[in-house]
Amino acid sequence: MIGHGTIGGTRDNVGRVPSKAMIRAMVPAYVAATARRFLGIEAFGRITDWPAVVFQKQALVHGLKAAKYTGVLPNYPGLGTVPIMTATRSWNWMRFQLR
Repeated sequence: MIGHGTIGGTRDNVGRVPSKAMIRAMVPAYVAATARRFLGIEAFGRITDWPAVVFQKQALVHGLKAAKYTGVLPNYPGLGTVPIMTATRSWNWMRFQLR
């Protein structure tokens, strides 16, 4: 089996998974900001540490990779990954079946 690119692909690294994590992180601030539409309610929400929010999102992505891909590989003898240099001169990973 041969693959290329970042392990986990677009969905797990920059697509649906991280974007939904960021959206969910912002929901409390949004709800607080819109609470004033109701009479007698005043609420406040603000971002106090954006790097911490981004770090938590990256930790989620890293944990998913370990749970679904890199952490599972040791369970399959003969299946591994090797780093390769592509034409764009960026590091990618190639998955392959050893014989």
